Amino acid sequence: MLTEGIKLCPASIALRNAAILLCVRRRDFTQAVRLAENARSAGIADACTFGLKGHALSTLGRHQEAAIAYQDALKLGPEDPYVRHLVVSSGAMPDSKRAPEAYVRTVFDGYADRFESHLISLGYRIPGAMRTMLQAHPRVAAGLSIGPVLDLGCGTGMAALAIGDLPLGPFTGVDLSPRMLAHARVKRLYAELREADIIADLTAHEQQWPLIIAADVLCYFGALEDLLAVVHQRLEPGGWFVFSVEQVLADHDGIVPGNGKWALQRQGRYAHAEEYVYEAVCAAGFRVLRIDRPIVRQEAGADVPGLLFAIERIHHDS
Repeated sequence: MLTEGIKLCPASIALRNAAILLCVRRRDFTQAVRLAENARSAGIADACTFGLKGHALSTLGRHQEAAIAYQDALKLGPEDPYVRHLVVSSGAMPDSKRAPEAYVRTVFDGYADRFESHLISLGYRIPGAMRTMLQAHPRVAAGLSIGPVLDLGCGTGMAALAIGDLPLGPFTGVDLSPRMLAHARVKRLYAELREADIIADLTAHEQQWPLIIAADVLCYFGALEDLLAVVHQRLEPGGWFVFSVEQVLADHDGIVPGNGKWALQRQGRYAHAEEYVYEAVCAAGFRVLRIDRPIVRQEAGADVPGLLFAIERIHHDS
């Protein structure tokens, strides 16, 4: 119907963008790119058109082309903070095993003031899913406390807020972004907040923890082996690590992006294959206790599937 509408009203940007958006929601990214390019060729395109084109190209793994599309979007919408965020995000290198520290700090310093309201508007569910998982911890279920707790990539403190009434704590938060940490500090949920890369912080501090959490943090890592190895060192035997990742999916044509283990997607985030995460966890010396499959949030009106793991450091490492 939208295609027929475009034929009847070829000058309508709204119809063209609606058709592109529908293709994105259906994960038909090839057709989304085709429609966006048709709009560009016809001279009927705006910042939204190029932003959606960049989204589709990035998901297809065509990151250099996506970066150009995002730059075109910025030219048409220079005051749009979301478009500026996409342009910064497109600077992440697709072949890198993790997002660069400077990139993550820049993105979240600029995002901090609207971070919570934006995630809530997208139906963000990971803190609530993490709360449900932690309620099943044997000590919590028995009414006993667990602590101290390390919150990796704590951001503004949304995860700590969601689980703050459980018998957990005191909390220590670690994050790269000073502006995100400033918002977390206002909540008064943390005994300590540290501005640092999470691997560097885990390496520098030899304290062992009974519980480490990481909500929407591992999506900035492709390869997980280095992080899992240092988390293993910092967990007490029998300690839990609860973390989320975004799940990699095939597109409309059945093609799974990336290397079979992870794929760099839009906004510089990685999505992971469940089998890869499971195998990496076991190889690092953990036992998988539970895997939930929550919806992380919505993007372009479509659900973003996630994986939430509860893993335990084996009591007697062999």
